[in-house]
Amino acid sequence: MRRLAIIFFFLVTACSHGPYQTQAGIPVTEWAVKPAPGLDAVLLIGAMSGDKLQSSHYPDEIAKYKATLSEEAGAALDRIGVAFSAPGQGLAGPSFAFPLGAVSDLSVDGVYAVLADPKPFFQGLNRELSDERLRQLGDLRTVYDELRQAGFAADWENEVKPVAEERASLFRNYLAGYDIIPEQERYLGRSLEKRIEVLLLHYNRPYGIRVHGQRFATYHGWDEADTLRVAVHEMFHPPFDGNNATLRQAGARIAVDPLINNIIDTADPAWGYSSLGRLVDEDSTQALDMIVSLRLGLDRDPGEYWREQDNGMHLLAAAMYDAMVETGFAETGGVYEEWLIEALSSEILSPAAVERRARKVVGDAAVDKWLPDNSKSGS
Repeated sequence: MRRLAIIFFFLVTACSHGPYQTQAGIPVTEWAVKPAPGLDAVLLIGAMSGDKLQSSHYPDEIAKYKATLSEEAGAALDRIGVAFSAPGQGLAGPSFAFPLGAVSDLSVDGVYAVLADPKPFFQGLNRELSDERLRQLGDLRTVYDELRQAGFAADWENEVKPVAEERASLFRNYLAGYDIIPEQERYLGRSLEKRIEVLLLHYNRPYGIRVHGQRFATYHGWDEADTLRVAVHEMFHPPFDGNNATLRQAGARIAVDPLINNIIDTADPAWGYSSLGRLVDEDSTQALDMIVSLRLGLDRDPGEYWREQDNGMHLLAAAMYDAMVETGFAETGGVYEEWLIEALSSEILSPAAVERRARKVVGDAAVDKWLPDNSKSGS
């Protein structure tokens, strides 16, 4: 993993000289760790539909199960791929997994029962199903059912379950030493539920996914510290109300900033951040998870991380992080949404400040490559 090259002043207040200890020694966070084969099937279908980031991890499994599909199911899979290849549509597997992660029975048959009659389930989530979404769920159901008939559940039981259950035990022991809920509350400025459910999956790479509420999915083979980082990250999504009119108004300047718009327009759409709203949500979350990770004593180098993550597109996250450190928010906490409104409305995160702060964290070359003219702005 990346080695920590920069230790900021606020890290001294965390327990950086040994294992992280909960405040007063009394943990608040309750960790639950378990496999979820039904969600694994959903994410495998996302990989099969053409998600190039996922598909590179599972070429043999994709070939195996595609060969079992009927012409009807093959056409349904193609439609899923086409639908989610359109700009701004997100990622197929994670997009389906997000609501379906709320299913109480995450077995293969349990998830299929919801797909067979999705309207009551989505009504229970207070979600309206558009005709387009219903068609997508119908295509998902068609492919999912043929995976069941092809023996996916038995394959998962034989090949994935033994490894996932063994890893679950290790994850439980490791995560029990980290009380992250108070840290999340410190920066969100609101109370959270105390229970976090970690779903150990096989077919989610390269994504860590917040699937529903305080449930998130991670890969069973990842390092325990990586999964802790995923938990810290996913628990922050979203760190603000995207419908807040004041926040939208505050973001008007960066909405027309050439640097930010060039990032949105030219970054690989496979990463899923092809709109300003998605980018601000993700970059806010990355900045917050960096702060909490360092407070927990996890070994991370902010500059190295943002130079590499998604080909270095998250310059806004680097700038947000630097601004939170400089203003003291990283140390004191508060209500992130209020801090962000003030920062975007002032010179703290003006377009010029975003570029300047990003250069400070990741260096000139990592910023220059995202400028519209691919040259230094001189700021």
